[in-house]
Amino acid sequence: MTFRRLLFVAVLSAACAAGCRQPDGTWPKENEDTPNRLHDLQRDLQSVAAGEADAPKDLADDLAVFAEQPAGASAARNLADGVSTSIRKRNASEDACKQLASILWKAVASRQISARQADSLKDDMRGVLVSIGVAQAEANAVAERIDQTQKAVNVRPRKWYERY
Repeated sequence: MTFRRLLFVAVLSAACAAGCRQPDGTWPKENEDTPNRLHDLQRDLQSVAAGEADAPKDLADDLAVFAEQPAGASAARNLADGVSTSIRKRNASEDACKQLASILWKAVASRQISARQADSLKDDMRGVLVSIGVAQAEANAVAERIDQTQKAVNVRPRKWYERY
């Protein structure tokens, strides 16, 4: 009888550990205003890269619009500050700024993405920053701010029984 109970517990434990993956969430949906706001972000990023004095504040303000709560807006501003510092006076192409604008929007406007999806955003951020000449260590530091932002805006965190 003891062997059967032990076997039952072992099988149940293995099933729980193997089958409880955090489901992927939905990316934010574009509304009628989103393309204009993404274009504003792209323009702000180009201004920051060009070294304009007010551009980092404009970027932070335009990115904070996508957050619904004050904590999310603060995290969005922190993320924008990190990006601004890293791309200031860099040769950022229009395509790189467009990619960064999309990544920033997804990082702040996504409310239910999984840890895997957040890691994907971080990888994308690192890739774009490194492609415009940002050092790997600095790109990693900026990408980690996406986690901080997601902790502030995500309304569906990973449950205790869900694995990565």
